[in-house]
Amino acid sequence: MAQIFVFGRVTADLTLKESVNQNPYLCFNLAENIGFGEHRRTQYYQVWAWGSDTSRLIKAGVKTSSLIWLTGSLELVDSTEKGGKTKTMTLKIALDN
Repeated sequence: MAQIFVFGRVTADLTLKESVNQNPYLCFNLAENIGFGEHRRTQYYQVWAWGSDTSRLIKAGVKTSSLIWLTGSLELVDSTEKGGKTKTMTLKIALDN
């Protein structure tokens, strides 16, 4: 895994969830704009936060279109899109700060 620093926009309102072990967590997508002019594109990340990081994000009022800066461990993981037929690769960030 690699350490990453990202400055981007949250794509949907945060929904606090609870694991099977009753630990709070958040999973949300972050969009980062890369490049300029005709070479500009958007890179998407799936961000996972646990424990006290979840309450900090909620208390800060993070919601759709919030511009945030975060750090975390980046990992490229296999995933399956809705419907279960299309396999993709997802950039996943385990939030550190």
